[in-house]
Amino acid sequence: MAILSIGLSCCDQFFFINKFIVENKKEFSTDFIQSGGGPCGNASYLLGKWGVKHYHITSLKNDAQGNFLLQDLNEVGVDTSYALLDEHQVTPLSAVIINNDNASRSIITYKNQKDKVISPEYLVKLDQLISELNQAGQTEQAGQTEQAGQTDPHLVLVDGHELELSEYIIPRLNHKVVVMDGGNLRDSNLKLAKYTDYLVASENFAQDLIKANLDNPQNQLHALEEIAKLCQTDNTPVITLGDRGCIYLKEGELCSLPAYQCSPLDTTGAGDIFHGAFVYGLLQGWDLVKILKVASLTSAMSVEQKGVRQAMPELQEVLHNYENNVYPVRQ
Repeated sequence: MAILSIGLSCCDQFFFINKFIVENKKEFSTDFIQSGGGPCGNASYLLGKWGVKHYHITSLKNDAQGNFLLQDLNEVGVDTSYALLDEHQVTPLSAVIINNDNASRSIITYKNQKDKVISPEYLVKLDQLISELNQAGQTEQAGQTEQAGQTDPHLVLVDGHELELSEYIIPRLNHKVVVMDGGNLRDSNLKLAKYTDYLVASENFAQDLIKANLDNPQNQLHALEEIAKLCQTDNTPVITLGDRGCIYLKEGELCSLPAYQCSPLDTTGAGDIFHGAFVYGLLQGWDLVKILKVASLTSAMSVEQKGVRQAMPELQEVLHNYENNVYPVRQ
């Protein structure tokens, strides 16, 4: 069994301001943070911080920022040896503007907007990894008894930002479970949805998909059903609703869980952290309700600190707070 995250890594610069920007006026930042970021990049960092050995596959330019991003992940044990790093790529950059009054954030990201240049040599390298993972899976499965059942599948997290790499790897990888971070409704997400077993969508993704607000149970159920149609057979759709918790589909029925009460300072990366904790729960074999509760709690704890990676709580702290009901749920 192997774990792969395939998606965006970027350099984040956080600017904290007391009044939101007015066009053609200047505003001074009260605080500044710089760190690695990106949906899959942040989820991968959390998994590494929590002791999960895995591969993070992304594309970056071979420059100072690109090498910084890889080193940052390496420091928490993430294997970035299969990242696409050369002069043909773009190292994404994000300016994150946080309103001190309400902890809301606005993000401007610069990334590659063209078809990705992938060298034949790099594809050979990917083929070697895929072959090794498939052979390892076959060996594990062959060595198990009928009573023990099949080996655990490979687990893949995607965010739609690395479409070419995702479309190359996922169909070639045998015996897998795919989780998608559906942050926004993009063509790339729709193309990858057919491989997906757990599409964990944001409210924006769901509303854009059904062209209606999720302000009533009927629309919420409709959105979950439409997401389910995009994905693999017997998939599990989930929609996160911020401080209104999350909803999911179970045997065709709409189910919901409340959010945890917290005091947010910076909501940046809350969804990324949710997805990282979601993957961790799958790896532990938890039931879906526990996975969603722990992911929601991890996210709630993170937004009480500034930044994203600096704000990620330790695993033992999360589990302690979960088991002892330290954070009450919203009523």
